[in-house]
Amino acid sequence: MRRVRQVGDRERELRSHIRQLFAGVGFRRFHDGLDPAATLRKEIAANGDASAVALAAFGRELKPRLDRLLALPEASQAHWGIKIVSLDTGKTLYSLDERKLFTPASNTKLFTTALALATLGPDFRFHTTVEAAGPPDKHGRVAGDVWLMGRGDPNLSGRALTYTGRTERDGPPPRALDALADQLVSRGLRYVDGDLVADDTYFVFERFGEGWSQNDLVWGYAAPVSALAINDNALFLQVLPGEKPGDPAQVKLDPPEPYYRVQNRVRTVEGRGPRAAGAEPPAGRPRILVNREPGEKTLEVWGTIPADAPGGNQRIAVDDPAEFAGRYFSDALARRGVVLYGQVRPSHCRAYEFDDLRAPRPVPPGTASRYVLAGYDSQPLADGLKVVDKDSQNLHAEMLLRTVARELRGIGSVAAGLEEMKTFLARAGVPEGQYVFYDGSGLSWHNLVSPSAVVALLKYMERQPLRGLWRDLLPVAGVDGTLRERLKDTAAAGRIQAKTGTLSHVNALSGYATTGKGERLVFSILVNNHNLRGREATAFIDRICPEMIDRSQGKGRARFRGSGAPARGGAPHAGATGRGGPKRREGRSRAGRAKRRRWPTSGRQSRAVRAEVLRAGRRGGAVRDSPIRKGGSPAARGAATAG
Repeated sequence: MRRVRQVGDRERELRSHIRQLFAGVGFRRFHDGLDPAATLRKEIAANGDASAVALAAFGRELKPRLDRLLALPEASQAHWGIKIVSLDTGKTLYSLDERKLFTPASNTKLFTTALALATLGPDFRFHTTVEAAGPPDKHGRVAGDVWLMGRGDPNLSGRALTYTGRTERDGPPPRALDALADQLVSRGLRYVDGDLVADDTYFVFERFGEGWSQNDLVWGYAAPVSALAINDNALFLQVLPGEKPGDPAQVKLDPPEPYYRVQNRVRTVEGRGPRAAGAEPPAGRPRILVNREPGEKTLEVWGTIPADAPGGNQRIAVDDPAEFAGRYFSDALARRGVVLYGQVRPSHCRAYEFDDLRAPRPVPPGTASRYVLAGYDSQPLADGLKVVDKDSQNLHAEMLLRTVARELRGIGSVAAGLEEMKTFLARAGVPEGQYVFYDGSGLSWHNLVSPSAVVALLKYMERQPLRGLWRDLLPVAGVDGTLRERLKDTAAAGRIQAKTGTLSHVNALSGYATTGKGERLVFSILVNNHNLRGREATAFIDRICPEMIDRSQGKGRARFRGSGAPARGGAPHAGATGRGGPKRREGRSRAGRAKRRRWPTSGRQSRAVRAEVLRAGRRGGAVRDSPIRKGGSPAARGAATAG
């Protein structure tokens, strides 16, 4: 009985391989004038494994489908770079200009977070301290200055680091500074005779990256970089309509810090019309413009907002983050009764102080001997990295690059960080000629990378002991992060973990995918110089993603189309719905006879292919030993059945 069951399993296994091989080799090759059985013998001999031939067939199927998609008018004007590789076999399933260089946008963060995870480690913590020459005396007085020392913690804010799909706030924005102020008061501080020095010399004072667009610098997503950063170095600009059309709009900053002077020229205008009884008013679309000249602290805000609009807010970058943090900390101390007799002043480490921004730097004189009055330790690095990749947080990525430089080279400069990046990527096997980086976030238009380089990095990280943690950093299609609203209700939902990237006329998506049958893929899709609107461009990339997954799902049996390619989703047999069924009867009709003339492999040639696979199995080849059988590993089963 066991022997009969084994033979039955064996037969089903071989039939599965036949269907896959038939789809990938038989019809198409014969249609091109080749003998499919002879072609199959050659492919099995070359690969030594019928399952590998089936996977190659999947790759051949994927190419014409993606080629047709990229030939559509909305895509054909752009420059595309794509590489899709099977992690289980190492074979390339699709490639297009994979070695050419493209602007990667926020796909740069893949390299930065991989560098930080590999060099700093997941348990690394940032330390922010308040220091002085000595402790308070018996009267609570500190003679001299007090230093607020920033050391690169990007999460001195109200952000909750237990990531639940999107950024959430579970406290006031500068709560870390409030905690430090509470510590000082609890230790008896009452008076500061000197200044409050907001010290960000842990990094070189390089606020902006080379190649950043000047138009971006007013906004929070391009906030200046500092080792002392609170609230992501940004304020929220809130705009609400006035009481009636013609009134000035309500404009305010949150937190309510008088860091900027706001010139409000926003007017309230008529809404979009009357509403039905009990219905919400249709909100008009506000038109709000903001300008701040470099180095100035005046925000010019103008435009219009409809009277029935709900209002909105935008993140506005602060000009000098260290000064901003110092002013808030001074206010926090004042609210607790601590008197500051001096001024708030920032302390920066200028680039001209060094002959070489890549060379190690000794500890600045005096800092090692200061007395620590209070301290705040961050959560582990791994918790914060999710914010960088899932939410594509630019400031945090830039701070990570400089932190790696400071910890490994003793100098927190961009140049030192990029040198560490080169060292890391060489170890990862990424060819140096396939990338050029000028920053850590991807805001720089000078960054260049090839799809092959991205795939090489992703493959390397998948081989590391921290691969599970690494994958968890990436957005999941249709679930969280920047992919929360993308690829829903498609075959790719929940099956893709990938980093997005967006600049004007630039989009990117790179990461991992798992097919319906468990085949693990790694991919990179980079598109430059397109003329699509943002959502149109991402929607087009989202049409590519299900193609990587859909074909291998194997749902049902496919019918052939006139193009010669099997229909998506299953086996290629044109009329196999059962003896005497509708398709069988169709075969006896005039249309059926014409179809048989177009597809001669449905007869003698198909039997030749089937016989060749059976012979391969009887010879003791890999068909017999295929991991597709019950008991094989999931990864091996995926490799054997993709197709």
